Amino acid sequence: MSEHAQKPPPPDFWPEARARLDQLVRRLDLVERRVGARERALQEAREALLPVVDAGRAQGADEARVEDLEGRITRLERTGFGTAPGQVGLAFARFEPSEVEAGSEVRLEVGVEGLNVGDVVRFEIERIASDDGTARMPPIAVTCVDPAAPGLGFSWRVPPVAPGRIANYRFTVSARDVQTDSTVLIVRG
Repeated sequence: MSEHAQKPPPPDFWPEARARLDQLVRRLDLVERRVGARERALQEAREALLPVVDAGRAQGADEARVEDLEGRITRLERTGFGTAPGQVGLAFARFEPSEVEAGSEVRLEVGVEGLNVGDVVRFEIERIASDDGTARMPPIAVTCVDPAAPGLGFSWRVPPVAPGRIANYRFTVSARDVQTDSTVLIVRG
């Protein structure tokens, strides 16, 4: 016999090899099923997370738009909003903050231009959609003492609201023949 000739396998080799091969095939099948189950779970998790990720992206975009808008408003408040000389301009009427608990103090503010010392600015606060419709409160007058000031305002304590209820307020501000409406204040009882 030459050195390169192969020896025949022992007689018990083939049954043992076949048994090991069957065992490996079963293990491979089990691994494939586990991988498939994990891939399905991963796909389901991805599908569940996509709305959250999309909402996060949308919120980020909304926050960027709000920051841009706030920046624009700040620039307008600093540079003015373009009223003609001798005319009064009122803009950006708002509550600060815009959402509070009942009994809290808020600030009513408005950007102004063209006021003279002694000009009176009237704030008329109203509760929106109360049980008896819109409830107006007596107007509050604020006198201009600094015509160079970019805005006027005052602090106001929010009336009580029943626990668990929500009240909404807005105000109209007027000076000379000009008026503007505010954003809405949300009050939680």
